Amino acid sequence: MFKYPLLVIAILMFRISGSSQNLVPNPSFEIYSQCPTSDNQIDRAVPWMDVTPTSDYYNCNYEAESQCPHGRTGNGYAGVSVYRPSWSVPYREYIGTFLTSPLIAGTEYYCEFWVKLECDKCWASDALGAWFTNGIPPDPPGVQMLFNTVPQILNQQYRMLDQRSDWMKICGTFVANGGENFITIGSFKDDNYSTFVQLSGCPYQNYGVHWSYYLIDDVELVPYDTTMVVDCIDSAYSNPNPGGGNGTPVTPYPDYSIDHECDIWIPNTLSPNADGLNDAFSISTDTLEYWSIFIYNRWGETVFSGNSKIISGWNGKNDKGEPLVQGTYFYLILSPNEKCYKKGIITLFE
Repeated sequence: MFKYPLLVIAILMFRISGSSQNLVPNPSFEIYSQCPTSDNQIDRAVPWMDVTPTSDYYNCNYEAESQCPHGRTGNGYAGVSVYRPSWSVPYREYIGTFLTSPLIAGTEYYCEFWVKLECDKCWASDALGAWFTNGIPPDPPGVQMLFNTVPQILNQQYRMLDQRSDWMKICGTFVANGGENFITIGSFKDDNYSTFVQLSGCPYQNYGVHWSYYLIDDVELVPYDTTMVVDCIDSAYSNPNPGGGNGTPVTPYPDYSIDHECDIWIPNTLSPNADGLNDAFSISTDTLEYWSIFIYNRWGETVFSGNSKIISGWNGKNDKGEPLVQGTYFYLILSPNEKCYKKGIITLFE
């Protein structure tokens, strides 16, 4: 039986607690219409819902899929799948809910939520985020289960969400267009533009653990003001200008993730004139199993990026396939599997 008085009192408490009103109802998934008794029951954590099937809800000592008992706060928490390597199309699960009031145009908001990798899963990802829309987003096209969009809040690229015992915060700020009244949480990147790392020491070796599944708790959205103490340094990288003070790119990853230089050779000149000499450089897959590359111009702007799933190196062109003008460029290569980087200067000749 649905407990209306309990729900109303709880939502009122969420609205008046703290210095700022949390616009996300039931942010810690404590309120429920019924205890979960099987998977795919996120709709029991009222008013949360499946945005795409088949997200999960844990409370009342029900932990069938989750081997990590207890939420970050309280007893309730949610669970979503973000990657299944054996599937031919991107597999994603999303949870969502209507906000307590629409967002105001031109107002800056702060959002945070906490995640951790389910205890027996073998794949970690970097691609979780929160997307704010006007109404429930329409279903992804065709057989796809992926919302291939850029959400307002996105975990830092290459910051692997690989903790099974500790909760990790994802947070950031954004300016509303106005009218956004629905939040969707999940992974919004295609597999080719996400980073997945297979972890060692998996407790089981069967199909069920060979995918990426995250628990979610404590979702918050409040108007941002300059008096707030916000620490997203370890959670979100949002530097639009990667150029450092000495003219070299700022490395967009925390030291604990990628901590040494890759043992690979990169030329210092490139002349893509089709003469067969230094027309492009390739990165050896014998040395690095997976890598991404970023090319910056002298003003610190990213002119090219890619990864080993879609390219083998760089040929002096930008992301649109257009030849770049000759001059000095900076490169940054990251390999999260080997936890190494390579950066330097390369001169491009026409």
